[in-house]
Amino acid sequence: METMKPRPIRANTFKLVYEGIARRPSRSEVIDFIDTLKAGEVVTRIQLCTSTAIVYVETETMQQAELIVAQHQGKHFLTIDGTSYPLPILLEDGATEVRLHELPPYVTGAEIEAAMCCFGKVVSITEMEYGPDSKVPGKKPGLSR
Repeated sequence: METMKPRPIRANTFKLVYEGIARRPSRSEVIDFIDTLKAGEVVTRIQLCTSTAIVYVETETMQQAELIVAQHQGKHFLTIDGTSYPLPILLEDGATEVRLHELPPYVTGAEIEAAMCCFGKVVSITEMEYGPDSKVPGKKPGLSR
């Protein structure tokens, strides 16, 4: 079996995380939002990944990406049908989030880590829970990430 080579991370990049928001943004909505960040002059690439609900925004320098994140993280929300959703703005660190569905309850975090470490460093394992707006808040759906 061939060992996996480390893949390069996206340089000078921050990301807009639309995961968990009621609908995916359109391309024009993303561009309008980047305009509200006053980042248009330093942006070199905008990649909208609809399958992961993440928008990768590349800037000319890493310092520009860091400044945008520092100025805007935790300050922006989207309201859809009367519900407000936070819009995380994060630096891209190259990590890949993996979700494991339909795990039996006896599978431990250590077993998951042992199985996944062949793909690279496992940073964290989190067992998901239904949110406070659910009819079963705090209950576990058998999903880990």
